[in-house]
Amino acid sequence: MELRIGDKVSFLNERGSGKVTRFMPNNMAMVETEDGFEMPYPVKELVPENYAAVKTITVAPVVAPANAGEQAVHLADGIYLCFLPSSLKELSDSRFSVAIYNNTKFDIVFNLFGKNVSGHNIIGTDRLLTGRSVIIDTLPMGGLDKYSGGVFQCLFYSGKVTEIKDPESLAFKVKTVKLVDKDNYNLLAHFNAPGVAIALYPRAANAPKSNNDYSLQDLAANFGKEPAKAKKPQPQVYEMEVDLHIEELIDNMTGLTNGDMLQIQLTHARKKLEDAVIRRCRKVVFIHGVGNGRLKTEIRQMLQEYSGLEFFDASLSKYGQGATEVRLGNVRLA
Repeated sequence: MELRIGDKVSFLNERGSGKVTRFMPNNMAMVETEDGFEMPYPVKELVPENYAAVKTITVAPVVAPANAGEQAVHLADGIYLCFLPSSLKELSDSRFSVAIYNNTKFDIVFNLFGKNVSGHNIIGTDRLLTGRSVIIDTLPMGGLDKYSGGVFQCLFYSGKVTEIKDPESLAFKVKTVKLVDKDNYNLLAHFNAPGVAIALYPRAANAPKSNNDYSLQDLAANFGKEPAKAKKPQPQVYEMEVDLHIEELIDNMTGLTNGDMLQIQLTHARKKLEDAVIRRCRKVVFIHGVGNGRLKTEIRQMLQEYSGLEFFDASLSKYGQGATEVRLGNVRLA
């Protein structure tokens, strides 16, 4: 009998039961226990519910991504934030395992912070050995926005005293709308499963920089120097224009349903609205087009969730009938 994701199992060497959520390298499985925690277990120590009918337990093969007849991807040295769907065929209905993969020669202790309107909140913290990964979250597609940006802090350590590496504090940004496109997934060798891997360390050249994103070498090099003159503040942005046409938000719409695309547009609109509130914009114009009117209706229903704003048809001469103007007063975010 094959053991599959979603199967209910008991533990051979301890009390308790749970549900298989993912298969890992070295014949290991992640099991969500009755109290809601995910724990790794050897497959040979898991007993299916109908154990009496089972003679041999094997692991069902992991389905490769639709665009992968190619070999599994072996990631370069670094630390990665990985998104692993339970079903690549139905991404919008899939649950995602979010993992940190330490593909460096050092053991690490890490903190992962997500950024929101009130500051930063801790998402995950753990000790992770070299070459290992840990699941820090499981959530549906709609919850992935919490990973759209934040800060990754990492302390490296090793048994060899000749190898001392400075701690890192690195900002990261994830375009979560890309996670709805099957073409962005690869078969990740470490997990033997389809996923998207975002490099947290080393920092990419185009990655955002946090206020405390400086190494000890940076600080030492500038010790004793006159502090740099403060830059003049940039003029405040008072108006914002947001184009919600789907082709402006994602590169490839293959395999997406109308419902999937509508959800992407609404998620983007909500994020831009909240950005506008934080920046103290006085006006936002959402360009939704005419179409069948569904997107316009959904946008206006979303706007009704916020108090302290008003909305109406945008300038007819500039946008035709395809835009909604929002005037921001004393809007408060939940």
